[in-house]
Amino acid sequence: MPSGNQITALGARVSTLFRAASCALALAAAFSLLATPFPSVAAAQITKADEEQALEFTKSLSERAFAVLRDASISPRERDLEFRRLLRDGVAVDVVGNLLLGHYRKVMNREQYDRYHEVFPDFLIKRYTDNILEIGDERVVFESTTPFKTRTVFVRTRLESADGARIANADWRIQKMGEGDFKVIDVAIEGISLARTIRDQFRHQIQRDGFDVFIDSIAKEAAQVSYRG
Repeated sequence: MPSGNQITALGARVSTLFRAASCALALAAAFSLLATPFPSVAAAQITKADEEQALEFTKSLSERAFAVLRDASISPRERDLEFRRLLRDGVAVDVVGNLLLGHYRKVMNREQYDRYHEVFPDFLIKRYTDNILEIGDERVVFESTTPFKTRTVFVRTRLESADGARIANADWRIQKMGEGDFKVIDVAIEGISLARTIRDQFRHQIQRDGFDVFIDSIAKEAAQVSYRG
């Protein structure tokens, strides 16, 4: 079983594929045990074509992320701007933001809730930027897809070193949204849900400091992304 520091390092590596968070994600249980409700929309059962689309979506997202990460010609500002675009394109930011709040989103007042969602995307980018490890010749191997209920596909991937040694397994939770596109909801690294990990951190801080101090703290972190400087 990997140590806490190892999980953090592995999570940082794989989170570079979509940043926060995503989620970002940095998103402890395997996806099949994570019974968190999401907004319901009418949808048919996941088809084989949906699985193929989810797989291609995940491949494209990871290729874009690695291309940005390995481009030595771009500035930190350009890198973070591109990762913000990846975040918006690839992660269901509002859904993940609500997931990380848990039941507290129903307790916040409207002003607190709106401010939280205003700073949350940049918080994800900054959080993952700070935890990024230097990426060398690692590669992502896509192993399988598994449909789950009506709108979710789990994409199993493996991060390998240049010599083919396994670094970690990562299970992507990909959700088919109401418009028919696909978004990342969570990633589990070696069975540890990154969403669950961050949600536990949020819950502890809210309980300790209250909503306003909690939002101030993530706003302060979000304000440090390079394109705001």
